[in-house]
Amino acid sequence: MNQQDDTPILSSTVTSEEDKAWTAFYQKMKEEEPTRLEEAAKFLSGTVAICLSILMGIAKLEGSKLLFSGLLTISILWLLSVIMGFLVLLPQSYQMNKDSAETIEKALKRVVQTKTRYLGISAVSFLLGLVVFVISTINMVGA
Repeated sequence: MNQQDDTPILSSTVTSEEDKAWTAFYQKMKEEEPTRLEEAAKFLSGTVAICLSILMGIAKLEGSKLLFSGLLTISILWLLSVIMGFLVLLPQSYQMNKDSAETIEKALKRVVQTKTRYLGISAVSFLLGLVVFVISTINMVGA
């Protein structure tokens, strides 16, 4: 007794050189995504360090005018930003079967998701600290 398979037969089409090039480009982008996230984290950490230096310089010059709570809030937010940026750079252990393309792809997705989450928290912390910094500076100048 033969049962008929209702699975549709997909016709194979010859892919053009342009299609192959775009597929290769997309694959290369996926492979390089963790590196791009790490480069963005390095840049953000450097930017935070520069801003912290400026903040400490202002606090030293105008210490009594700059509200302690604002200084503390900014410092905590920017420190959180740097820590989260370093977590993006921290090597992670990968549990995968090196002979299975499927497990390698899943591991890469997990790494990218984790690094993206850390980088997002880092960026938001920096921006929130920047907002507090601007508000504190405006208050300081207006006082």
